[in-house]
Amino acid sequence: MPLVGDDSSDELIHGEIVSSPTAKPLHAKIVRRVLKLLEPLEEVGYELATDFGCILGEHSLPGSDLAAVSRKR
Repeated sequence: MPLVGDDSSDELIHGEIVSSPTAKPLHAKIVRRVLKLLEPLEEVGYELATDFGCILGEHSLPGSDLAAVSRKR
């Protein structure tokens, strides 16, 4: 796959590569605010993660902005 050279990132959605634009400052600010609101979950057994690939089924690997995952998992 050729490099595009812009600030986008690629995600696998239903078996197709989709280019997603880089988050704008307002989007990043909202993610930070939501992350702060979710921080109490860390005390009850969750890990918080930002900006990572999340496997959803066999053919999808979207780039998630924020997730809370149980440590038991």
